[in-house]
Formats: sequence, C-alpha cells, structure tokens
Amino acid sequence: MGFAGLSKGFLLTKQERKDKEFENRIQQGRQEEEAKERERKDQIEAQDPTRCFKCRRKIGLTAIRCHCQYYFCGRHRYAEQHECSFDYRRQGKQQLEAKLEQVTSDKLPLV
Repeated sequence: MGFAGLSKGFLLTKQERKDKEFENRIQQGRQEEEAKERERKDQIEAQDPTRCFKCRRKIGLTAIRCHCQYYFCGRHRYAEQHECSFDYRRQGKQQLEAKLEQVTSDKLPLV
C-alpha cells in the first residue's frame, strides 16, 4: 500500500493549503466586487432621469446628476441625503496632488 492512488493536491503542506485558501478568498472577493459593479451599472442604465433615484419623485428640468451618476431632486441632491457611494475624499486628494508642486531644496553645503 502506497500513496500512488492519491492526487498531488491531497499531499499539500499546511502553509500551501493556507495559501491556496487565501488565494481562493481573494478571487471570490474580486468576483463579488465585479458582480456588484455590474449590478450598479445596470441600475444606472435602468434609472429614469425624470425621477429622483431616492424618492422616485418627478424632477423635470431641475434634475441634479451626482458624481455617483444618479439623478436626484432638490431634497436629495446632497451626498449626505442619498448615501452617495462616490469617494469625494479621494477625488479631493487627487486634485490637490495634481495642483501642488513638489518643493525640494538643493543640498546645503557642509560647513
């Protein structure tokens, strides 16, 4: 009796099994994120631009489109009012990085 009948995957060390489980979890997380993103895009495409996304109220010409790509009425136009998924903090940080210049000084001579 030997191990000839066993598959190679069965003879993994503990660390190899942990690594494989970790990779599987990462892959599942990516798949879930992709599914959420597809669902969000489908919602955006299916949204009626004449109605508020939050309260479904008719908005007509006063429609306000948020950075999250949905249309809102005057009551829900602010990000705090409609639980906006857009990351304003990251956008502000990127804008600052683009505007600000790197300030570096020449090396001071040693005395």
